[in-house]
Amino acid sequence: MTTNHPPMSQAAYRDSGVDTDEAEIGLARLISRITRTWPPRGSFGGVELPIGYFANVIDIGGIGLAICTDGVGSKVIIAQLMQRYDTIGIDCIAMNVNDLICVGAQPISLVDYIAVEQANAQILEAIAIGLADGADQAGISISGGETAQLEDVVHGFDLAGTAVGTVPLDKIRHPKQRDPQQRADPRAESILQASRAAPVGSPGSGDERISGRRIAPPHPDLRSRSHGNSTAGPERQGIGPYHQRRPAQSGSC
Repeated sequence: MTTNHPPMSQAAYRDSGVDTDEAEIGLARLISRITRTWPPRGSFGGVELPIGYFANVIDIGGIGLAICTDGVGSKVIIAQLMQRYDTIGIDCIAMNVNDLICVGAQPISLVDYIAVEQANAQILEAIAIGLADGADQAGISISGGETAQLEDVVHGFDLAGTAVGTVPLDKIRHPKQRDPQQRADPRAESILQASRAAPVGSPGSGDERISGRRIAPPHPDLRSRSHGNSTAGPERQGIGPYHQRRPAQSGSC
C-alpha cells in the first residue's frame, strides 16, 4: 500500500487526472486507522511488515501467510480501445504474483474480482482465458472470485485480484536501507528491479491516461498500430522466472 511517485512525474500524473498529493493524504489517513486492527506482534494473526510493501505477511501459528491485492489499473482503457480482453487476465495474475515474490513468498492461489458495466459473456470468457493462462504460467490456482454488474459505478470493466502464498517467517524479504533523506518505496529493492523497464500499463501508473489522451479519439487503425499492440500485451516480468524456480510438483513438467 503505497503511492510514491518520482518527483518529476508529479505534473504528468496531475495533468492526466491522477492527484498524487491528495492520494498521499488519503493514504496516511487510511494507514492510521487500519493499523489499529493489528494484533500484537508474535501473536496469532500478527502482521510482520509495516505498511508500504507490495504484500504483507501474517503469522498464522508460526507459518507466514503472504497476502496482497492488486488490479490491472488503467490498462483497461487500452483493452477497451483495442477490444482485446484475452491478455489482461495475465496482467492481473502477474501483478499479484510479483507482489508476493517481493516479500519472498511462494504464490499459491488467487481470487479475482471483475466489475462490469453490463455483463457480456464473450468479454468475460476472454478475461477468463487470460486469468487461466496467467495462473498456468505462475503455477497457481484461481480458487474463486466475484463478478459484479455495477452499471451506475463502472464504465466498461475493472479487474483485480487478491493472492496468497507462504514464506517462512525467518525468510521474509526486507528492502535494503536507503538514504533517509530520500522518500524510498520499499518495493524498489525487490527482486523485480527489472520491472523498471515494464511496458506501459503497469497498474496504477496512469500511463494509459496520459498516452490515451494523445490517441483519443481512437484512430480507426488502432488495432494494428504498434502502440496498441505493445500496450495491450500482458505483463510477464515475474511469472516465468519464478515458475521455473519452483520445486517440481507431482504431475507437472
